[in-house]
Amino acid sequence: METRMVICKEIIFLVHSLESGFGGMESHQNAFIRYFIEKQELPIICKYVVENKDNNYKVSMWDGKCFCVVYATKDIEDIINFFKVKQGSDRDYIFVLNDSWWIEYIYSIRNTFKENIIAIRLGGNDIELAPWNIGDLNYIERRLKWKEATNQVNYVIANSNYSYSLLTELGTDKARIVKIRGGVDDTYRNLFLSQKSLCRQLIIDKHNIENPIILTFASRFVPFKGIIQALEAIKNSYIAKVVHILLIGDGCLADEIKSYCMSNFSHNQYSIVGVLSNKETLKYLAASDYLVNASIEYIAQSGDGNYIHTETMGRSMIEAISVGTKILATDVGGTFELFEENSFIGILTKPQRSNLIDMFNEAYKKLHKEVEVKKDYGWNSVFTEYISLFK
Repeated sequence: METRMVICKEIIFLVHSLESGFGGMESHQNAFIRYFIEKQELPIICKYVVENKDNNYKVSMWDGKCFCVVYATKDIEDIINFFKVKQGSDRDYIFVLNDSWWIEYIYSIRNTFKENIIAIRLGGNDIELAPWNIGDLNYIERRLKWKEATNQVNYVIANSNYSYSLLTELGTDKARIVKIRGGVDDTYRNLFLSQKSLCRQLIIDKHNIENPIILTFASRFVPFKGIIQALEAIKNSYIAKVVHILLIGDGCLADEIKSYCMSNFSHNQYSIVGVLSNKETLKYLAASDYLVNASIEYIAQSGDGNYIHTETMGRSMIEAISVGTKILATDVGGTFELFEENSFIGILTKPQRSNLIDMFNEAYKKLHKEVEVKKDYGWNSVFTEYISLFK
């Protein structure tokens, strides 16, 4: 039998939309694309991105400057055939599914590309939510579909040990699960880490901050983030009179959070910053004394079933400690792992009210203690792990 000579390996990167919002999957998507199109010396490149937006599929190809749509359809089978025709004899495709939007199409991809690598990146919350848009399945049936689908791929990439455990409970073959953290932009991390004092002064001037301690929230404003609970604890702690609170983000609780701040803090004690780019968020984090991440174990509904929605990895916490800023965090989901991986990165407590108040009181004592991060969370380190899988 003649051996096929593979000249190149190309990643087919499947995303929900190139019009990214803010959040973990979106940050990963943007960093992944930049890394694998810019480093032309790599043995693996990303030339194609497939979008699944409102059940309209688009294939975009990198032309050296941007991604241009080269094919569009409403049928996933057409997309699969598009790549089947293009593969030829001298290239291998690696299918990387950025999120759970694609899990129900794993069978279609596998049936056509039986020998190709398929990897899907999943966070703990979508594992528990178990969305499945084809058919009208109950929660148990959807969980079974997820189990079967994850056992069709080569790699299921989990972002924490917590997510790893949820996958094993689901029934995913342990040999397929690989833990790879999310990451932080190496260039901006190094820049803002070296310019923390300058970042701080810029933010102080921009928001007319007078109080000496800056506490920052940077997340979606949604129930499981525990933002209102954390604000209540700040209000009832010793630190209340000497803090300025920066609120970065947006979401369904935005009005409630704003209303709480207006009623419980003076106007010069908080700033509603809104949604920022990843670069600007890193700058704000570098300027802060603490990032507050007071997530809870929120009981959410998924069709006829319930699941715990919580902090599976904590990207903003990774970003904060990477720029030398301490975190005030609750011990839920995978948060404990960050404290276990490093030396000193802040204070970890239980999500109950009294514990939160004690945490903010204790923040006084550790205000000037420096962060000691042992693990490199930069994207270069993260994607080196991907390359080792795909070679």
